[in-house]
Amino acid sequence: MSHLERQDDILSILSKEKKISVEKLSKLLYVSEATIRRDLAHMDNLGLLRRTYGGAMMAKNTAHESAFAMREAENIGAKKAMCGLAIREVNDHDVIYMDSSSTILSMIPLLQRFKQITVITHGIRTALMLSHLENVEVYISGGKVGNFSNSILGSSAIEFYNHINADVTFLSCSGFNINGDITDNNIDHASLKRKMIENSKRVVLLVDNSKFGKTFMTSSFKLSDVDVLVTDKIPPQEFIDLITSLGCKLLYA
Repeated sequence: MSHLERQDDILSILSKEKKISVEKLSKLLYVSEATIRRDLAHMDNLGLLRRTYGGAMMAKNTAHESAFAMREAENIGAKKAMCGLAIREVNDHDVIYMDSSSTILSMIPLLQRFKQITVITHGIRTALMLSHLENVEVYISGGKVGNFSNSILGSSAIEFYNHINADVTFLSCSGFNINGDITDNNIDHASLKRKMIENSKRVVLLVDNSKFGKTFMTSSFKLSDVDVLVTDKIPPQEFIDLITSLGCKLLYA
């Protein structure tokens, strides 16, 4: 198990336990307590959790829990299952776009199996995690940092994508409705996703079952823009019919 996978597991455990000791994490993950302490120190510096005497707890500030850290800790099992399928769309030496979603983070440890990969992203934590992989060259966009997010947004970030062409793009979303609309809550995120799609040969969308049938404020793109849709369980039949009618490849765990 890599340190990235182990840290994902720590977040998953904390999402259920809320607070846990170093000793218990060591037993659950079959590593030394010294290793767990190093992981917790690193994750505390990133704001993903709070170290406590002898352990850790979910990150909080005076106003609310860290929004991205909480999203990252949610549905870890489903995210890992989807990423395990999505990674099949990667080849050695590919140039990859990765969005800033918490879903896509679970794909990062899986990239270690490939020969030299180049990743372009506007995700801050995404880029940081990728920087620990020796076989990955990472580029991150410039621009405005979105509050309580993992994202660099705005016109500078969009312009950055104008200059690089990708073999494959990996995206997630907030909702996917029966009209084939892929929707989100943020206009800036939607604009970035459209630019990524425009400059990529293939598009892979990862969307868990809870997002089917939901529509949010902004239509980011259409299902017709997607080459492969990956989800965590068999979709409702009406969505299967829609996906297959558009020639989109469907993968589910």
